[in-house]
Amino acid sequence: MQREICGTTGLAGAEIICRTLAELGARHVFGIPGTQNVAFYEALRRSPLRPIVPTHELAAAFMAGAYHRVVGVPGVLATIPGPGLAYAVAGLAEAWLDSAAMVQIFTGPGAGAKPGTGPQAIDQRALLAPVTKAIVSVSRLDRVAEAVRAAWRLSLEGEPGPVALELARVATVSGLEIVEADARRSAGVDEEQISAAWRQIREAKRPVILAGQGALGVADRVTVLAERLNAPVLTTPSARGLIDETHALAMGFDVLRGTAGAANALLGRSDTVIVLGAKLAHNGSAGGLLEIGREKTVRVDTSAAVLDATYPAARALEMEVESFLARPEARDLKQSAWAPRELAAARAAMRTIEPIREPAIAGASAESFYAALAAALPADARLVTDTGMHQVMTRRHFDVKAAGGLLMPSDLQSMGFGLPAAIAARLAEPSRDVVALIGDGGLRMTGFELATAVREGVALTLIVFNDGCLNQIRMQQLGEFGVACGTELGPLDLGAFAAAVGADYQFAGAPDSLSFHLGSGIGRRGVTLIEVPVGDTAAIRAGAFKARAKGVVRAAMGQGIGARLKALIPGH
Repeated sequence: MQREICGTTGLAGAEIICRTLAELGARHVFGIPGTQNVAFYEALRRSPLRPIVPTHELAAAFMAGAYHRVVGVPGVLATIPGPGLAYAVAGLAEAWLDSAAMVQIFTGPGAGAKPGTGPQAIDQRALLAPVTKAIVSVSRLDRVAEAVRAAWRLSLEGEPGPVALELARVATVSGLEIVEADARRSAGVDEEQISAAWRQIREAKRPVILAGQGALGVADRVTVLAERLNAPVLTTPSARGLIDETHALAMGFDVLRGTAGAANALLGRSDTVIVLGAKLAHNGSAGGLLEIGREKTVRVDTSAAVLDATYPAARALEMEVESFLARPEARDLKQSAWAPRELAAARAAMRTIEPIREPAIAGASAESFYAALAAALPADARLVTDTGMHQVMTRRHFDVKAAGGLLMPSDLQSMGFGLPAAIAARLAEPSRDVVALIGDGGLRMTGFELATAVREGVALTLIVFNDGCLNQIRMQQLGEFGVACGTELGPLDLGAFAAAVGADYQFAGAPDSLSFHLGSGIGRRGVTLIEVPVGDTAAIRAGAFKARAKGVVRAAMGQGIGARLKALIPGH
């Protein structure tokens, strides 16, 4: 038995893992080699799989999650136990909330190991349970291939997500154990349910389509459906670009751009809402502000758990969006009663950008910067962001013209996501131009992945908003208290950094220079870092002064002298 147990973590087991992954369609493995997985990396060396070794496991997990979101194939993550696994947890959580399929391979504890009693002895399953769909544990060599296939299948089944594959060093009786977070099995959907849904759509006078990430793979069919119905299309933030946002039927809704009220006005006038592949969690539902009536909703999703969790629908179909749209009923449709003027007004309302205080970008307004960015990018380019003020402004000012044209963290909003995700996106789909747009705060977290891109020969353009601070949080502080605390990062010499990692460096001090540098960077084989200075506007400074003054008044009123000071502050 000892020979069989060791086989799961030795070279023989590793070779089976690599061979099975390749048969399933994997092409890359993201992770860090360590003492416990040297045999796995030897097997990788001999296999057709390409190992990508980033700076740390957090970046590797971001890469693996983004990989699936780009091409629909589960990302493969390899971590050592203990610190490697722990470092990857935030990336696993991001993938879990973003519905990204991943297979994470790690080694289980040795015989007799108890958490807290040995080297790197932590309760790994307890760490993984909240952020994975299942843990597949294999302890016999003859069941390794079966375990790999089970982990792959489970990661894609229902709502996509991470599955952990544990190479156990303690034997189980059967040699294979699967612990699922949600073990419900599909109840299926019958022909009458599907036909009834299509009858409702066919008879609708004012249908609206709300599409999510689960429909990105059939974006062309969603566009065809919209045109056949003359139906306006809203998307969740992670599905923006599913229909070209310059299309007359693309409403371009994003709650960071305008308000949920404009979307709800359109939804309120509709008699059928067709929800395709949308989880409708926090980001996808504008923080739960979207108003979608149960009786008029037709909802299609692969996950029964998703259909049960948010926004109940009178007609909830547990099936692939692709299968639903491939039905013959999709061709037997008529134009809706939406008037062109009515849809144009709704579109304009949803694209009316609510005024907020925004920093100056490259010495100009956010509108000017994003106009220059849009002019310089190919229509099908993929723009990848991190989390922070740059993502807020991107979602407010940038029209996405192609499916998958905007890739960003969703409900976890992990800083450090942008650059690793951009590298994975380019590896997954080498023919598509990728531009990463991040802040200098995110760069400090995963910026050394730029060296990974250089080493791996990944063609990539990275735009860095450099303001020396965590600006989204700083601006919240300034707006509320007038002062910042803990958000000032100090200067960062991006030219020296680029030189250190072997990337080309450009400085874009104005929107027109951005267009020039992007034009020269996109399409070249190397890695280009473009620095864009970001600074406060007069409105930001005035708002901070006013907030400080109000704070003084609040403090003074507690001392009985506030009445005199209050009259001195305009607008108080």
